Parts: sequence; structure tokens; C-alpha cells
Amino acid sequence: MTLTRKWEIIIQDPILLFQLGLLDFGATREYRPFFVNNYFKIIDGAAKGDRDQILEYSRIVGFLTGYESKVILTMFYL
Repeated sequence: MTLTRKWEIIIQDPILLFQLGLLDFGATREYRPFFVNNYFKIIDGAAKGDRDQILEYSRIVGFLTGYESKVILTMFYL
């Protein structure tokens, strides 16, 4: 149960009992197919552990500018 007005789902990892995941749908709204398709490719890259795919599509959707330092890029996909 949540006390906020946002749609949130708290997930407990059955293996790591002290770690919670939070999915926050915020003010749920529609997004253009360009964003959704490229965002999915970021998630797909994360699932596959493909760092280059994560960074490439993060730039495409505007999460990154291309001017980030190597330290920022390393931390971005962790």
C-alpha cells in the first residue's frame, strides 16, 4: 500500500531480502512511439548487459547529451 497519490508498485526481491525495487508510474501518460521504442531498447540493452546499446539509445532519447565524462558514462549504466 502506498501513501502517495502516484501509482507505485514496490517489489521485494525474494533472493535479496533487504532490497526493494520501486516502479513509479507517476502521472501516467502516453508517449510517442519514437520514445517508447528507443526506451525499450535501453531496457533490452540492460537486460542483455550490453553497455554500448544502453549508452547509444540513452543518447537517442535525450537522457545523455554526448558530452558526458567517462566517469559519468561508467556510472550511468551501473
